[in-house]
Amino acid sequence: MDDDAPLEQKIWTRFTEAERQRVRQAAAEMGVSESVLGRALWRYGLDHLTDPDLRGLLEEENRRLAAARRRAGQATAHKRWGTPVQD
Repeated sequence: MDDDAPLEQKIWTRFTEAERQRVRQAAAEMGVSESVLGRALWRYGLDHLTDPDLRGLLEEENRRLAAARRRAGQATAHKRWGTPVQD
């Protein structure tokens, strides 16, 4: 990693309110900003991509995001065409 490289790239990620509060609290407890905590966690995660626990989290997030997309699509279809929203 190049420590002198400019931090010019952004990736936006959605969080639940509970996750946001957890980040806020953890950063405060560690005496760093939320941004510093986020970057450190990001770097740590990238350095541990082969960790089986991370693989499990990735699968969980894939399922969670697929379900959220499905719900959003159903809600949009219901609004436009009145199709039933499935659980």
